[in-house]
Amino acid sequence: MQAKKLFEGVEWILTQGVSVKIILESDKIQFLLVKMASNAVIPMHNHLNEQMGICLKGKALIKTKKEESIVEENSVYKFASNEEHSVKALEETIFLDVFSPPREDYSKKQKNAEQSYNQ
Repeated sequence: MQAKKLFEGVEWILTQGVSVKIILESDKIQFLLVKMASNAVIPMHNHLNEQMGICLKGKALIKTKKEESIVEENSVYKFASNEEHSVKALEETIFLDVFSPPREDYSKKQKNAEQSYNQ
């Protein structure tokens, strides 16, 4: 078994105003905490991994090629594999994101952040 507190651990910068940290991961699933400052943007992108999440705090505009939606505290969302999407925080926002399979690029960034922190 493995247990951790949600808001403890080393964060790294995804893009301006957006910090990320992996909370837990296994071979098949990955939990991330994503913090976005008000007006921060994660630009339109896609990835092989399926993604689901819950907005723990705040409010954000999520866009795909087909639709857009405002998500706020206690809202959930899902992106299919390779579905293009972007996120703009309308206020300070915190998400719990789940990826399957895990994003290897994020795993590497987390390890680098932890190594830098421990030096």
